[in-house]
Amino acid sequence: LYHAALARSVETSLGTGQALYTALEKKLRGDIAGPDQNHQYQMIELLCNLYHTARDKNFAFRADLTGFANKLLRSAEERMPQLTKLKEADKLEFARAAYGQGQHDMGDKVARELVRYVLRDMTHPEGGFYSAEDADSEGHEGKFYCWTKAELAKLLSAEEFKVAERYFGLTEEGNFEDHSHPQPLKHLNVLSIVDPKLTDAEAKLLAAAKAKMFAVQRKRVRPHLDDKILASWNGLMLGALARASVVLNEPSYLAAAEKNLAFLQAKLWDAKTKTLYHRWRDGARDTAQLLDSHAYLLDGVLHLYEATLDARHLEFALQLEAALTAKFYDAEHGGFFQSPAGAADLLFRTKEDYDGAEPSGNNVATAAVLKLSLITDTKAMRERAEKSLRLYAERLQRLPQACPNLLMALDTLLHEPFRVVIAGGKAGEQRAAVSHGVPPSSRWWGGVRPARRCGTASGDRHVAPRARAATSSRGRHRRSRRGRPART
Repeated sequence: LYHAALARSVETSLGTGQALYTALEKKLRGDIAGPDQNHQYQMIELLCNLYHTARDKNFAFRADLTGFANKLLRSAEERMPQLTKLKEADKLEFARAAYGQGQHDMGDKVARELVRYVLRDMTHPEGGFYSAEDADSEGHEGKFYCWTKAELAKLLSAEEFKVAERYFGLTEEGNFEDHSHPQPLKHLNVLSIVDPKLTDAEAKLLAAAKAKMFAVQRKRVRPHLDDKILASWNGLMLGALARASVVLNEPSYLAAAEKNLAFLQAKLWDAKTKTLYHRWRDGARDTAQLLDSHAYLLDGVLHLYEATLDARHLEFALQLEAALTAKFYDAEHGGFFQSPAGAADLLFRTKEDYDGAEPSGNNVATAAVLKLSLITDTKAMRERAEKSLRLYAERLQRLPQACPNLLMALDTLLHEPFRVVIAGGKAGEQRAAVSHGVPPSSRWWGGVRPARRCGTASGDRHVAPRARAATSSRGRHRRSRRGRPART
């Protein structure tokens, strides 16, 4: 009864679910392929979530959404190399969207290449992820990464060059020039995938060409590395790696995610005071405490928990959520402030609800707290998430495209996902059951949430009681959904 009343009140504030979908679809059709590319990956994630939500309700809408999402994913693939404003974690979201729907093999390839770049060039020896690389080297933007047609014609064999020229769309005049430089380099080509259709023989020639190009590139003067490590951006990459490890079935990605979290806990988390700091570099950390750091890392840790079912990660998520709530939650009105209470250098505290090139910390925090409340069946957490959604009810109705993370939180609130309970067996066997027994698109986008393990580890006491109760004494696999009896 409580949930039914809540659903009515929220849907009354925001309009019906179909109206929400229609408004979003109109916005996306008008603007998503245009110049505003910053939050496109979040829109793709939202579309895929809505796809699963609509599966039993409106088949016509689902068919329209499928076609539209596929078109959007193809657009993302084609423009991937040109989205220079996005961080690598954001780009990985594009790629996992393309592969997560099971229809875009290029998404698999792009995701793997992005992870390879990050783990090779952007990772501290102890596991933290660096912030950025400059775009320029030797005073010229793009010099490290760009190629002239003449350079490649000289470097590659005739057969390799023919394939590379078509695949990358190489031109004599090039496709990039730094107009801000008084003496710009000429005829530079930013490599992007123009014609991906290759025969097996051509694919081998392209691989040989890339190997030669990479060997030459490694000898160039590399752009400056911004080697500070931020809790916020590391949280984004942590979550992306954890999800990629499951969908792409790559244990090495999961190992990198685990190593990253261990680094953050050692360098930026004070376990005694339950304090998360923002920045670390060369053994020193700052004293800043920011909402984005707490929200992004909480979200990343939850994804890692879903990928591993490791109770330690759930324990840490609960500690992060407690710190997040104590420092940033507005108990009176709902929502999360960007700065903690008592910050001496601020005149007033603000809340941000716009998901741009970086998602809003407020929106990510709301969604993460809601997810954690579902995992642990904690009423107080759920109420905080609900109150935050109500705070932005008018915003969601007037401008839904501005805050896709809040829309996903709302979708989760109104359409709680299936629960999967794996009972008995070793932890590794349980993880394999989750990874291989649930379709990739469902794992990826939340149509079916990864299981909560019912065992004896200390963190299992935090798992939702209804999940524990659904496990039979004989260890059979059961699934339950709110409002329906558990099914064996």
